[in-house]
Amino acid sequence: AHQTLHHVSTDLALHDGHLTLTPVLHLAGGTTRARIELEDRGEAPPHLAVRAEIVHVNVQQVFDALGLASKAAGRVDGHMDLTASGRSLPQLVSSLAGKAALTVQEQARNTDVHVQVATEGGTQPTPSRLRLTGQGRVYGEPFHLDGHVGAWGSGQQPSPVQVQFRLGDTRARMSGTLGQGPQRTDLGIQFAVQGSDPARLSAFLPLAIPSLPTYRLEGRLVRHGTAWTLTDFKALIGDSDLTGEFSLDIDGQRLALRGDLRSQTFVVDELTGYAPEKKPGRVEPEKVQVPAKVPEKAQEHPQAIEVNVRFRSNKVIVAKVPLEQLSTDLQWHNDRLALTPTFHLAGGTVHAQAQIETQAHPLQSAIHITMRQINVQQLLAWLELRPEDAAQPKAAPKAQDTTVKPGTTGKPAIAK
Repeated sequence: AHQTLHHVSTDLALHDGHLTLTPVLHLAGGTTRARIELEDRGEAPPHLAVRAEIVHVNVQQVFDALGLASKAAGRVDGHMDLTASGRSLPQLVSSLAGKAALTVQEQARNTDVHVQVATEGGTQPTPSRLRLTGQGRVYGEPFHLDGHVGAWGSGQQPSPVQVQFRLGDTRARMSGTLGQGPQRTDLGIQFAVQGSDPARLSAFLPLAIPSLPTYRLEGRLVRHGTAWTLTDFKALIGDSDLTGEFSLDIDGQRLALRGDLRSQTFVVDELTGYAPEKKPGRVEPEKVQVPAKVPEKAQEHPQAIEVNVRFRSNKVIVAKVPLEQLSTDLQWHNDRLALTPTFHLAGGTVHAQAQIETQAHPLQSAIHITMRQINVQQLLAWLELRPEDAAQPKAAPKAQDTTVKPGTTGKPAIAK
């Protein structure tokens, strides 16, 4: 795999249908030792036993060897003790038994994690299942993992999956089924994630996540072939709520995204950091850990992109101004992006149409807006402007009043 192994040595012994290999190699700054035994005497299925130990393997070098762009530090130590029997891969997988354990340590970042995978059961006719456990600290945050994959290696039938995960005050759980066919494309998972601020996860993921209020997400994710579907989706983020469904189909030549989203209240101010209210547990913007930028690589993109998303909300709050009974369709077809929002504002109604030619250089856009019966006095009050200020935009600026006024702390009041 275009990787160089250093100081490789092995002993090989073959006697009366019993093969033994004892390789030793240096890889990614560490040492790997193994003992592999294969017994095939003809009267029974071949029996395979593997015992291995890895010591002081560099995590970043492993990622580089696998072609992963993620940045990491620390070392890995571990061992495995596995057995299997059979003359085909499905037979070997279904009979797999044993356990494997890994320890990841990085003292500089207060990380010490222990993860173990072990098989349970496995006696016919009950297929074995995999048990996942983990505990420790990641960047000082307490870490806990518990789950299992049932009916592992049972053939074409889907395997039930249950996993619970905790990292600091972030909790996640999922349950469902995982396909075991040749393509392993079928997936059905019910999930729920909650925490005080998703920005805390930026240090553990290869992407930056903005600071947001307390959140909870749940839904059902299904994959069949090239199609992904998210149904029963519910999100609570601060004072905002969102429900609906998405579908995404990627067949290599075409990307099709469809969605139907609904909301009772959607506070754009809070989600974009506009005068955010400082609540316990929320990460300060300057303390959000952002991963290092990774050089972009040339990637193949679908030849055609089609997007159709509908959004409806009783109230959307933007810059403290409430847009009520808002509905809009977002469409992207043949390199043309179109938006058609309609909403009630200050006692009146606003209809808008916007089109953008995404492939034009420079971008070409057209916007048409129709407003009816807008109460200007009410709108200016929400914008914190006086009518005479709006009528005289070039008036000389007044001296700033530096007197501290009572009752002006916290987040600006949202217009009702």
